[in-house]
Formats: sequence, structure tokens, C-alpha cells
Amino acid sequence: MEAGYISLVAFVFSLLLIVSQRIVARHQKGFRGFILFMVILLFLRMNRVQENMIGLLIALIISYLFWVLIGRYNKVGNADDEGIKVFGLDD
Repeated sequence: MEAGYISLVAFVFSLLLIVSQRIVARHQKGFRGFILFMVILLFLRMNRVQENMIGLLIALIISYLFWVLIGRYNKVGNADDEGIKVFGLDD
């Protein structure tokens, strides 16, 4: 097994999974579809099944820990509700 390859797969997919947690709700479905497409492409193009599985498992654990420690308490805001507010003299 190659530790550098496992680290690279774990880093890339944990970054993608964390971004998919923090993205606006209306774009999450499409971005998660992109991640699923990348996983399928990874398994079809690379013959390192065991390294890919270990890297993806590490990425899932890191993403879950991020959600447990940070994501649950700091929810993603809604872009429609929290738009730019301009205060004038009367506000």
C-alpha cells in the first residue's frame, strides 16, 4: 500500500465532502452528485481498490468529525433570507 496515494485520496475527498456540507442547500444535491461521479470515476480508472477504499473511509471519518465538532453548531445560512441589508437614515 502506498501511504502518499491514500493521503491524497483522503485529503481530496474530505475537502469535497466538507465543502458539500457547507454549501447552500439548493446546490448540495448537484455537488454531491459530482462527488459520487468522482468516486465512480476513481474506481473505474485506478486499479488500486484497497487504497481507494481506505482513502474514502478516512475522508468519510474526517467529514463526519467536522460535522460533529463544527457543522452541527454553525448551520449554513440561507442566501435568500440573509441577503445584503442596507440601512438608511430611518433604520
